[in-house]
Amino acid sequence: MKFKLDSERSEVQFVVGHLATSGVKGKFTKYSSTLETAADDLSDAVFSVLIETGSVDTNSAQRDKHLRSIDFFNCVKYPLMTFEGVYVNTGNSDGKAQVEGALTIKNITRNTVLTVESITKDIDNKNMPKYVLNLTGNVNRKDFGLRWNAISELGGLVISDRITMNIHAEYIAATEHETHTEEAVDE
Repeated sequence: MKFKLDSERSEVQFVVGHLATSGVKGKFTKYSSTLETAADDLSDAVFSVLIETGSVDTNSAQRDKHLRSIDFFNCVKYPLMTFEGVYVNTGNSDGKAQVEGALTIKNITRNTVLTVESITKDIDNKNMPKYVLNLTGNVNRKDFGLRWNAISELGGLVISDRITMNIHAEYIAATEHETHTEEAVDE
């Protein structure tokens, strides 16, 4: 069965260390995703995600402008980041499943693992199945060519290399024409 992301009930957020003592929280406001599975437990699930890099929002217009520039996402040249992944039920000691796949930012692709913190199968108001997933993961921004940094007045780096992703995704049943992820949708 094919599912589409319910963007009104989903979020793509991140946190990056800033000045060694605090974290900057942000989100992307334009994204789309599909999920295909024939198994109720998602054991054969395939995920496809598109995120518009220009939709980055850290609640600071100046910082967001810098993030969209060539120092970071270079949104004019690289307007999208993508993730193509499969659901993996690891059965490891913590009992959490994973979504493993290829994350592409600035045309650089790296294998990425997201931990499924929780998953719920439910029925929507049209009596159709839906899935709610909460996922987390970490990436090194330098692995994707996001290398800009500066030295603070105290001598430390301004920005951490590690980015933590937090994703709340609600997938609802989709009609055939709704399962394409060519265009990201507004949050």
